[in-house]
Amino acid sequence: MFEHLTTPDDLLTFRLGSLLNAEKDSLDMLEELARATSERIRPLFAEHAEETRRQITNVERCLELVGSPEDASPSPTTAGLAKEAHSLLRKTDDALHDDVALSAALETEHHEIATYSSLLVLADGPDKADLRDLLAANLAEEVGAADKIVTALRAAHGQS
Repeated sequence: MFEHLTTPDDLLTFRLGSLLNAEKDSLDMLEELARATSERIRPLFAEHAEETRRQITNVERCLELVGSPEDASPSPTTAGLAKEAHSLLRKTDDALHDDVALSAALETEHHEIATYSSLLVLADGPDKADLRDLLAANLAEEVGAADKIVTALRAAHGQS
């Protein structure tokens, strides 16, 4: 859709389209990670998959608010993180799958946190309050998910 970005709104719209694809990539990755992990970890991924479905709906609504159709802007970062996780899972002993899955999920969460944070800055102005509300809701869920992942990773290693 965009060959050249010339305004902050162009950048905002492009990043929203990329974020939509990032969230979809994340959902696919969460589903794969849930299959590769222990019963102890699966509920965490199932819960965040449900949050991610809501986040996808919120990002789709954001695109509507900025007047852009669903965009096919790629998200090479999340695609790369998912590819790396898949590769690492194939290389590791089953006993390490939870560690790999949790680490991969945490990396993805931090990318999404950074993306939502930057979008909140771009969504400046009184006419973008609804957009900011949706982005802030998603950001809060991403921060919460990252905290839960860190807690689970520490618990897996006997740390509090």
